[in-house]
Amino acid sequence: MTVWRCLTLGAMTAPEVQSASATIGGGTVNAVKQLDGSWQVDLSGEANDKYFTSMNIVADQDAKEATMSVTIGGTTSSRTVQFTNGVANVTIKTLLGLDDTGTPGVSVAMLRSINIINFTAELKDAANNKRTITIKLKLNP
Repeated sequence: MTVWRCLTLGAMTAPEVQSASATIGGGTVNAVKQLDGSWQVDLSGEANDKYFTSMNIVADQDAKEATMSVTIGGTTSSRTVQFTNGVANVTIKTLLGLDDTGTPGVSVAMLRSINIINFTAELKDAANNKRTITIKLKLNP
């Protein structure tokens, strides 16, 4: 007689991103998933004096943490944030390591002048499965 035993190993796939967005001037600008699998946040219609204050990722419930990164002038800044109820949020102040000058975040005018275009995020679950996504900012029409 053969006895089979089953072993449950947990999730075998990386966390899935359900949506992404940016907080601009206190409002939410949703990202749109592109054909290449990246996400795009269209800031082309946003006023220069609005402030980009955070990046948000919503993933399935298996997501544990996200390491978000941005490269400016050859220097990469990264921060790891935990998912809470499927949502990871990183403030731009935290991500860029900025001192708070009274207004949190970075103005859209500043983004356009230094041409920050791409953020990356590596998502992990409890089993250490990983998925990397790119979030692109469309700064001009």
